[in-house]
Amino acid sequence: MNLSRVTLITMTICVVGMAIPSGLNGQDRQEQTPKHHHYKLIDLGTAGGPNSGLQENFLDFAGGATVQSLSNQGTAIGTADTSTPDPLCFIDDCLYPNGLEWRDGNVTNLSPLSGGQWSSPFWISGNGLVAGASENGQTDPFLGIPEFHGVIWQDGTITDLGTLERGYLSWAFSVNNQGHVVGFAFNATPDPYNPVAPCSGGQVCTQARAFLWDKQNGMQDLGTLGGPDAVASLVNDHGQVAGVSYTGTDPSTNCGVLSNSVLVTHPFYWDQNKGMIDMGTLGGTCAQPNAINNRGQIVGVSNLAGDSASHGFVWDRGVLSDVGTLGGSFSSAVWVNDAGDVIGYATTSGDQYVHGYLRKHGVMIDLGSLPGENCSNVWGINASKQIVGGSLDCQNPVNGTGHASLWENGGPTVDLNVLVAPGSDLALTYAYFINDRGEIAVSGALSNGDTHAVVLIPCDENHPDLAGCDYSIVEASAVASTPPAQREVSGHLPAPALWYRSNRSHSLAVGRR
Repeated sequence: MNLSRVTLITMTICVVGMAIPSGLNGQDRQEQTPKHHHYKLIDLGTAGGPNSGLQENFLDFAGGATVQSLSNQGTAIGTADTSTPDPLCFIDDCLYPNGLEWRDGNVTNLSPLSGGQWSSPFWISGNGLVAGASENGQTDPFLGIPEFHGVIWQDGTITDLGTLERGYLSWAFSVNNQGHVVGFAFNATPDPYNPVAPCSGGQVCTQARAFLWDKQNGMQDLGTLGGPDAVASLVNDHGQVAGVSYTGTDPSTNCGVLSNSVLVTHPFYWDQNKGMIDMGTLGGTCAQPNAINNRGQIVGVSNLAGDSASHGFVWDRGVLSDVGTLGGSFSSAVWVNDAGDVIGYATTSGDQYVHGYLRKHGVMIDLGSLPGENCSNVWGINASKQIVGGSLDCQNPVNGTGHASLWENGGPTVDLNVLVAPGSDLALTYAYFINDRGEIAVSGALSNGDTHAVVLIPCDENHPDLAGCDYSIVEASAVASTPPAQREVSGHLPAPALWYRSNRSHSLAVGRR
């Protein structure tokens, strides 16, 4: 799942305010036509079973928070089916999954803890640290489900992060370059409001608490905003943390964070000096952060007053701002780069369609969709403002699938399928992340409906002499008019978050791909 920020495709340069050379008039000056590079497709394969995939998101409210599945070094992480059946069907398709890591053409199995059968990576830092969770072969005596612990992998070696105060479960969501890891861990204090593990049938729920872990200090409980539970989801390279917390025991009328949030849930900011700060909401009883950059800017989504609509937000130095919409009633902000450029998706007038957007300097730009389609969603942006996501015909979807898409150089939506060499059996259905070198983490579907995790490497000057690369340049006009190919995907993997209102299943966020 997350990311490598690698150098990117050459951008069209727009020179402003320069003198016009003598001999040229206005008719001689023409805008440069956007151009695109081809990509080499790398299929990450599986671990013996039929499917592999990229983690899609975590937290559940209005589509969820973005996962970083590529590092700046070009390392990709994903989750792959093994051939070992899971008798409890605890994971999506009843096969135990293992994490996988792709680097320099080699795939490494991110093995589970001793005694465990499954592992699931969720985040890769810019320098290659991987955070996630693993089964340890034990059973949680409170919930009666397989016990799992938050873990990190470094160069393929796994470290158990443990739990809090005699608890049995923990999960690591993200990790920074300094080895600070955040997530949630259960303790032994009974709690009927636990937002992570709904209690039923005699199960005993205990508190879920936000934690910060590092090698020197171990696991630290970050506290809450006044309620019994909190979850830390994001950490930047300065150790600034974002997450969600109950504010007390007041009920929420419409909240879906972590599957079972039933109380008023606010996003929080935490740092070593200030502690935990309530970021507030846009008037509703529920909100969550989706991304944090290295300037401490946080983006996410919040209910409005009355909890009947949700808008994306930007939080910057204590000020919470509504990003607006594209004419409809809904929006979400899903990622922010270090320059402060925000991406997300929003409904258009009448709430009939969803479009991806780019927000620069407070202005929201509608990114549109592929020709012949009417919906799009974006999920990743790099330092060069290359944006990736997917495009879909909302009125005639093929089992919820779309077409992996790219927006760059100010040009129209580009179907990534037409920028890869022909002959592959994989149809690229959704792009989840792009790093600063322009490498892209993508989900692909085989003709039999199985899905595979894919990495696309641009055939550009930053990746010279790459075998199998087509280094010719593609005009935007050539790809914009190409009709997208349809490929049906098996129903055991979730659709790529384009349908924000239906993406609220999977307790404990286990196996989200």
